[in-house]
Amino acid sequence: MPRPFRPYGFGHAARSGPGPRPNGASGRGIADDPTEDEALTGLEGDDLFAALAAGEEPETDPRTDGQETTPGGMPAAGDDATRLVNPGVRAAFGLTRAPAFDLTPRPYQEEAIASWLRHDGRGVVVLPTGAGKTVVALAIATRLGLRTLVVAPTIELLHQWREGLAQRLGYPLEEVGIVGGGKRTVRDLTVITYDSAAMPHRRLDGFGLLVVDEVHHLPARAYRAIAGKINAPFRLGLSATPERSDDAHEDLDYLIGPIVYRKSAAELARDRHIAEYTEKRLFVDLSADEQMRYDQLMAEYKWYLASRRGSLGRPEGMFVEMIRRSGYDPAARSALRAHHQARMIALNADAKIAKVVDLLAKHRDDKVIASSPSTTRWSTSSASACCCRRSRTGRRRPSGGRSWTAFGTGSTGSW
Repeated sequence: MPRPFRPYGFGHAARSGPGPRPNGASGRGIADDPTEDEALTGLEGDDLFAALAAGEEPETDPRTDGQETTPGGMPAAGDDATRLVNPGVRAAFGLTRAPAFDLTPRPYQEEAIASWLRHDGRGVVVLPTGAGKTVVALAIATRLGLRTLVVAPTIELLHQWREGLAQRLGYPLEEVGIVGGGKRTVRDLTVITYDSAAMPHRRLDGFGLLVVDEVHHLPARAYRAIAGKINAPFRLGLSATPERSDDAHEDLDYLIGPIVYRKSAAELARDRHIAEYTEKRLFVDLSADEQMRYDQLMAEYKWYLASRRGSLGRPEGMFVEMIRRSGYDPAARSALRAHHQARMIALNADAKIAKVVDLLAKHRDDKVIASSPSTTRWSTSSASACCCRRSRTGRRRPSGGRSWTAFGTGSTGSW
């Protein structure tokens, strides 16, 4: 039996009750809030869906000491998953449509899955960006076969998770629910943003598995209540950087569970799961015009904070409180818009494009991957012409490489 969930900072158990689900869909698990004002926060993107295709029929592989596996080498859902998902849990949270997982996890991903199962289906998996944390979550969701709620930090990741669940688990896209960005559709598999899940009147009932992406955000005062709203007996947190400067990551033990598996990028590179790499951060300066506009916008944002500091609450919750106020306070909306525009100036500084052009010129004969949070800016820049090479057949193909460089503006330290 899974251990009962006792959320940190809550004096009673979370409300239960999955409710009926006609035709496999449900509108009862998450209650709508008509006053919701969705927040778009600029956070880092996450994992790639990268693995080999695998069949579904189990077979015995002598290399696994007789453990039952799929043809691709993935252990079949066996003792650990069966032990956790007893008939009572299956009756309360079971999927009405069995998923068909089409990926083969790599060895370290299998280790992460096994460790999470051994910890009674509660805990945090820490892997570097691009190492396939999403694959771990999808494999776990398949093995448990329970209604699953994924909490994602941004609108972009909300759609990435929805598409990944549909594509990799064999569900039509319309059968994967989405709550956020103006959409409120709940299904057996549902993706929701942090801000939608944290709305005061939002109910999160009826899910057996909770997956929290970028779980280091969960202990924040504005988000920690999410863990107490859902009665899911199984909880998986994903992060590349779980530690927080305010030490609130220690609360993850109560909210989600302890760190059950951790691998660094250096360890994965040493074991040849990812390419060896050198990471270097370069800083550039804003132009005079960019700096002037940036200072003006940030002054508006900071003035709003200073003039209402007493009513915005604790520092770590001020930004979320501004988002909530923006639904009825024009000054809050203006301040948030100024903050966003200032951030875009820093992210898209002209000097960054010039620096990339210089780097590409120096590495003309090397394979290169260029990444940017704004594809529109890159598509119209001179750097975009350097980011593709023409094959002998005349078709343009993106280059690949082993180097990755981050850029930040010298005045703001962004990125």
